[in-house]
Amino acid sequence: APCFNESATGEYVVPNLLGMTLEDAYQDERIMTEEESQQETPVEGKFALNVIAEQYSEEYAAGEIMAQSPDPDTVRKSDLVINVTLSLGIHTEEMPPLVDLERNAAEALLSSLQNTSGLELNIVWADSVYSETIEAGKVVSTDPAAGDPLQNGDTVTIVTSKGRELKSVTVPSFLTKTREEAQADLDTLGLLGEFVEEANGAPPGTIFKQSIP
Repeated sequence: APCFNESATGEYVVPNLLGMTLEDAYQDERIMTEEESQQETPVEGKFALNVIAEQYSEEYAAGEIMAQSPDPDTVRKSDLVINVTLSLGIHTEEMPPLVDLERNAAEALLSSLQNTSGLELNIVWADSVYSETIEAGKVVSTDPAAGDPLQNGDTVTIVTSKGRELKSVTVPSFLTKTREEAQADLDTLGLLGEFVEEANGAPPGTIFKQSIP
């Protein structure tokens, strides 16, 4: 294996720093320490580190060296500087709140997020469901939920509302019942009723006629 410093030829083999933190790299005897790199006269036979960029990476953890130039194991005779790019880790964004938005508004918000962040998301519109609280056409739920982290390539599943479910109900007879009794029955059935007072020979406060039998 080649050694890092061959004094006879003045050749220096570039160490492999990929996956190291800067702290780890500075421990390598072939790399100038931070103190040595600040000296006016470079230390002979040692490489200086130069951080040129920071980028998101799915392969390297935050703080690790994800790229270097010159490449590892290449030979240098002069200009003993290794330019490195540090990883910012996996790029994540927060899932925006979409519940109660119209579909076109939700689509626009997700499109804007992808354009500004660079994330590529797989958007899936699931089958709509009935909702007692969300109007038809608006978003009922999302997976991930609002505030959860999003990563590149994640699938976002969105469910919209079909509105309230209409159910067939047999309307009972309210005749002879009091208004309070009839209202209690309507509440139980989930129906709305309108009460109108009319003069009649029936006992006061009792129901003597209804529009739906």
